[in-house]
Amino acid sequence: MNFASFNYAVGRVRALETKLLSSGDVERMLSAKDADDAYRIFSDFDFGNSLGEAKKSADFQRVVNSELSATKNLLTSIVGFEVVWVLEILWLRYDFHNLKVALKSRILDWDNEKTQEMLLDLGSIPANIMLDFGRNNIPHKSIGERFTRALAKAEASYEKTHDLRFLEYTLDCDLHHLKVSLAHKARNAFLLEFVQKEVDLYNLISYFRLKQASHNLDFADIYAHGGSFELAFFRQEENKILEHLARSHYKNIALAYELFRKENGDFALIEREGDDLLLAHMKRSKHTAFGPEPIFAYYWAKKNNARIVRTVMVSKLAGLPQEKIRKRLRRLYSD
Repeated sequence: MNFASFNYAVGRVRALETKLLSSGDVERMLSAKDADDAYRIFSDFDFGNSLGEAKKSADFQRVVNSELSATKNLLTSIVGFEVVWVLEILWLRYDFHNLKVALKSRILDWDNEKTQEMLLDLGSIPANIMLDFGRNNIPHKSIGERFTRALAKAEASYEKTHDLRFLEYTLDCDLHHLKVSLAHKARNAFLLEFVQKEVDLYNLISYFRLKQASHNLDFADIYAHGGSFELAFFRQEENKILEHLARSHYKNIALAYELFRKENGDFALIEREGDDLLLAHMKRSKHTAFGPEPIFAYYWAKKNNARIVRTVMVSKLAGLPQEKIRKRLRRLYSD
């Protein structure tokens, strides 16, 4: 990969990083007396550039999505054209999200309003093109073989099981396979390690979910290849798996799961630990002067900020106390 193709983009995002959320910004939102007050504070941050006509606190998600879309468009425009393909590692998750929405819309017969609310126009393929492809089988020149193959596999899995969870797991496995393939193509150790960690976290969290739920799924059917754990690892007794994780950089995931089992707690806290682990990986790019690392880290930081804002706003709208909200927050890239 030609690292020089990222030089201009790296300079731009280094300047933009100074505008990312700080711990002080988050504390101001947490201290807000209600959701409207938190939204007013939120509008002072860099997300405020995407406010548009969204004046109500309940519109915060539209603002957040608009800001992420603007960030995606900026990064795509400032990275050299010969290497812009590598950014698909970031956008593919939204393509697959939209494909899931399209299939659910078809199977569950959602109306157009509900379907449109679920779409995220942040992928490499425009959301409505993916919707037409998945819901109505309308082909498009931008839909390549990888999505055609993924759709066929997902449809086959649903025909076999009539289980929407299995359909989603099938698409998740394809998503991770494609991301690992792109990282190998990029020949970049930072990106490859990152997507491998994503695969590991997908497998671990999926395994934990299956252990706690009533289901007819075999973990082998939803296992994603490309991570550091072979399928045989998950055939061990659960305590053996947790003992191994406790000696690895996934120890916080194991601790969060054990706490969940003990207290019948919030599974979302396990997912939060996974996101914090990925964020720590992205923070390593702060010492990288050239290459794709700072570009990926900046988008990840923006997405992480969006999750933090969403957590605060949803909690404020629900009237939750400050300390309960704080426990749910992810770490900041700027810390």
